Amino acid sequence: MGRDDRLDLIRGYAMGVIALTHLNVIFDNLGMQERQLPVPGDFSFTSAAELFFLLSGYMVGMIYLGRGNVVAKTITRAGEIYRINFVAFAIALAIAWFGGAELATATDADYTLAAPLRGIVEFLLMRQHPYLLGVLQVYVILMLLTPLAAGLLARSPYLLAIPSLALYLAVQIYPEWNLYGGGPHDMPRVWNFNPLAWQLPFCAGMMAGRVRLHTHAFKWIGAEAWRPWALIAVAIVFVVLHRLDVRDLIDIPFTDKANLGVTRLVNTAILLGGLAALLALGRSYLGWWPFRLLAMLGRQTLYCYAASIVLTYAVGWMWLSSGRAYLAYFASAVCLIALLLAVAYGRERLTKRPQQPAAAGT
Repeated sequence: MGRDDRLDLIRGYAMGVIALTHLNVIFDNLGMQERQLPVPGDFSFTSAAELFFLLSGYMVGMIYLGRGNVVAKTITRAGEIYRINFVAFAIALAIAWFGGAELATATDADYTLAAPLRGIVEFLLMRQHPYLLGVLQVYVILMLLTPLAAGLLARSPYLLAIPSLALYLAVQIYPEWNLYGGGPHDMPRVWNFNPLAWQLPFCAGMMAGRVRLHTHAFKWIGAEAWRPWALIAVAIVFVVLHRLDVRDLIDIPFTDKANLGVTRLVNTAILLGGLAALLALGRSYLGWWPFRLLAMLGRQTLYCYAASIVLTYAVGWMWLSSGRAYLAYFASAVCLIALLLAVAYGRERLTKRPQQPAAAGT
């Protein structure tokens, strides 16, 4: 069965949003005071990261499960993610070193640069990470645990769903629980994505991908004219709630990112429904070149995410070198997206666009 470009479009959307969000954060850390480009996370309790974990698990369930050699395939994939993350780490660390103390502090690279041997060993052991480099560490853990999850899922969906949900709820009750207990207090960026919580969207995605749920979902959405608009309306309600919360008019609980609060999780499902509704409404336009570029980005998310780490560090350095010019910020955003598209295009040319999408690894 051929690939569904609608999945690639959602993954491409998530990749673009993540790249621009990280760009804004690095400029915040560097002390930028001017107004930044708005990103969807400014209007939502969720970010594209939750969407990425869900869709990565979905790809694992759709591609790997039920086709044999799950252990070999997932371990190979985990090794690939680990190696790519280390390359990104090495390049990003070099940029932070050349960029000076301010860039190193803004990216948490100062911890490793202060004691390189200790920092590199701890990164290799996935005990700490500079800014942006922790996501793929969590993916490595999840991919290594995929054979166990696949074995449980093969016997019954409940054997995977119940322990996954129980573990997630336990973290909500005891938020201090972490894979390494949070690590030493002087160690920055230790598991700011708690794997014990973030495994839930990954496992839920696996279960959905195994039955190719998207085919049924898109069919259901398109069956009645009112359904896409209803999904969009619910998404707008959450936008309004977020704005009221930001303005301190109401207080929405359970929005923690590190432990993936329940509100964020629900908002992720609402966001996914809204995106699916937009794709259903605009299905006659999906062949236009902007959407083709977005789908291309979605097919190469692992390499694009790793490249975005390096590019985010690089544009931060360039902005400092430019004297913090406001125009340089906008130029950085344009260059970042353009270079990510170039990476995606180069990767597609190199692999000659295989018919099966790569699973996991953002």
